[in-house]
Amino acid sequence: DTQAAVSANYDLMSVRAAKAEGSSNRTVKKRNVAYTEDSVTITVQNLYAAVVSKKQAYDSATAGYQAAAQSYEAAKRQNALGMLSRANYLGLECSWLSSVASYKSAELEYTKAVENYEWAVKGLIVTN
Repeated sequence: DTQAAVSANYDLMSVRAAKAEGSSNRTVKKRNVAYTEDSVTITVQNLYAAVVSKKQAYDSATAGYQAAAQSYEAAKRQNALGMLSRANYLGLECSWLSSVASYKSAELEYTKAVENYEWAVKGLIVTN
């Protein structure tokens, strides 16, 4: 993917297409091309590392969400049977809602990381 990103990168294409007359200008152009290639390679590698990291965070949030959902379902049954106080039930519901928010946030962050990586491979580096 890194090689595809380097060959498709629009900034690099622009640097390569620039005219360079004279030996000093050609030397500067070669340095600029090498620098841009290295920059694109590093950026793509960093974006891939972000995808891996966000995937791990998403998997962790998914596990937390599933555990909280089970606890909340049990709490709903206990509440229906009158086995929980209102405060305990609301605390468990709050915990479940917090895990839902964490899960959705992790899901969005993972999706964003994947899309940024895919755009980089297609030649558009997204930085933020």
